[in-house]
Amino acid sequence: MRDTSLVWSLLRAMFSYDYTLAECEVERSEDQNQQELSNSLARLSVKACSRLAGSPDSPSSCMELFSRLLTPHLARELVNDNADQLLKLLTSNVRTPTLIWNNTTRAQLTEILETNLANNSNATVPLSVRYASHTDELVVGGVFIRVYNEMPSHQIEDSKTFVLDLLSYLKSVGDPSVCDKSTVDDIVSVLTALHNVIVNNTGLELQCIGHFSVFPALLCLGEVTLRFLSTVSRAHDVIADMTLTPGLVTRLLMTLHDAPAPQTLELTLDALTPLVSHASTVKEMLARGGYLFLLDILCNCAQVSLRVRGAELLARLCNDKLSGPRVRLALDHFLPPTLTDSLREAPASSIGLFDSEQENPELLWNQNQRVQLQSNVRVMCTQLYENIRRDPLAPSTPLPSPPPVLNTRETVVGGVYLRLFAQNTGWNLRKPKLFLSALLDEALRVMGDTPLDNNLLDLVSKCLLGLLQAQPNLIDLVPSLGHIPRLCCQLSSSPLPVSKSIVATLHVLSLSESCVASMSQVDCIGPIKYVLTSHQSLLSLTAETLARIFAAKKDKIVKQAIDADLITVVLGLLGGGSGQGGSGPVKAHLVKALKSMAQSGLYGGFVSATLDKSSVWSAYKTQNHDLFIGSTTSNAYLTGVPATAGYLTQGANTPMPSSPPPLVPNTQQQPDLLS
Repeated sequence: MRDTSLVWSLLRAMFSYDYTLAECEVERSEDQNQQELSNSLARLSVKACSRLAGSPDSPSSCMELFSRLLTPHLARELVNDNADQLLKLLTSNVRTPTLIWNNTTRAQLTEILETNLANNSNATVPLSVRYASHTDELVVGGVFIRVYNEMPSHQIEDSKTFVLDLLSYLKSVGDPSVCDKSTVDDIVSVLTALHNVIVNNTGLELQCIGHFSVFPALLCLGEVTLRFLSTVSRAHDVIADMTLTPGLVTRLLMTLHDAPAPQTLELTLDALTPLVSHASTVKEMLARGGYLFLLDILCNCAQVSLRVRGAELLARLCNDKLSGPRVRLALDHFLPPTLTDSLREAPASSIGLFDSEQENPELLWNQNQRVQLQSNVRVMCTQLYENIRRDPLAPSTPLPSPPPVLNTRETVVGGVYLRLFAQNTGWNLRKPKLFLSALLDEALRVMGDTPLDNNLLDLVSKCLLGLLQAQPNLIDLVPSLGHIPRLCCQLSSSPLPVSKSIVATLHVLSLSESCVASMSQVDCIGPIKYVLTSHQSLLSLTAETLARIFAAKKDKIVKQAIDADLITVVLGLLGGGSGQGGSGPVKAHLVKALKSMAQSGLYGGFVSATLDKSSVWSAYKTQNHDLFIGSTTSNAYLTGVPATAGYLTQGANTPMPSSPPPLVPNTQQQPDLLS
């Protein structure tokens, strides 16, 4: 300005304004009322200063002077063409986030004006004016932060710019852990203001994109930073940007372990929950062992609601499409599979299951295991925290590996405790098909072991046969699992315990046409013939199995029998005495098998011709032998009672004759030739 004294005079005139007169409804005139004249002069002064300040888009050099003297907020009011509003603010005591104006500030400004008016020839423009009432106030972007935090619903004129100003301030101060207390207090105030402005202005969180690099260091401030992060992560684009911020997820994981109070822990979970919707976060948590901190909350936190939150977050990790299976495998090192599945499917209910005592085929869980797990997880989390703290930005963190909390004295297959399942084969399994496949794998593994573990084989066989008996719908699934060829191959030249187990299994499977069709694709008759001739104690079960197999009328099976010369072996057994050929039921099953073979579409003629050449067969072919077949009772694997017949030891509740009745010449009745 060429004549600075003009500004002093104009500003001085403004303070003669009396807004009470302007607002009253009394008629008045400048000729009769001196105050009305002063008010008019003040309005003209505002108008003059407004012209000197220029427009908002093109401010003059005077605007900078007005901002120094009147504060930026009042300087902006100059160009709003509302003189009465500006004059009322200048002559009132005002305390808002954008303006602190009172008697002290007016007196200080009046003194500056009077001084410059008195020294007209030596008037100087002050470079800055620090009002006493503003001395202890933190001002960012023209906003008094402390006052704004006291009235967060106050509408900031340019809230987007205000958010950016707050973020710039946070970047400028650096790491709070190396700042003095006064600076830390200011950082906390700015973070609070940032939270408040975003809460009260929907959509402003998008202004934070690209600025999250400052927040990992700010997490040392605790709840104020966590509250902001949990609030700002409500926008999808913001979440994506947060997940790309190096160290942010890692610092949040460390805060899970550091959290001194339940509220801090809850806020940390609030901040993490939206982030795990991104696969990159789940991958990072897996690499960092973050699931352990969540498991620690589930195991050791005293507040049930937080345990549920931890379980829910673990469930989201487990259900991630990319890294979820690896998270589940990691948890299986600590929890029984049933607990892991319960955690994934029903997080809230899993807490009750975790705290209870359980002993059933799918879960053996007690107080000792629970205490051991709680202790191990707590120790591991402490070690993991120290490993992360040494290098928070490393791509992965080495994980401690204590022994898993599992009862090693129990045999577990497919997540099922075999001892308990053998006692209750009717248990409603969660994943019966998975258990069936695992059980068949385990059976084949045990059969191939050297030396053979007879007790384990017996236990596995009991469970396998019990499962198929309790859930016969599973039998048709066996061919698709691919175990039938391996069972038939294993049967060749196998010792008695293995043969006993396999024949008992084939005996059940032969009830299914699809299983017999699968047997027809491999050599099954040759191995069965081996058992028929080598293990006299399995004669009854093997004979009935053959009868069932041939009853399916599969030409390929009949072809196998012809190639293996099974007909000759069976006829030999029928022609032998009771000690060699077995009891009447055994012979009845063998005869039934031969008759079924003779009905083959492709090979029936050959079988019939072979049988007709045998003198033994002439005594059997016209007989109905069903009366000699007793009711099949439950498998001895399942009952464990020697007096009860089963899959492995043929018998009946009613004693059966050891030989057929003698021949009786009678033209009205066919002779019974089973002797």
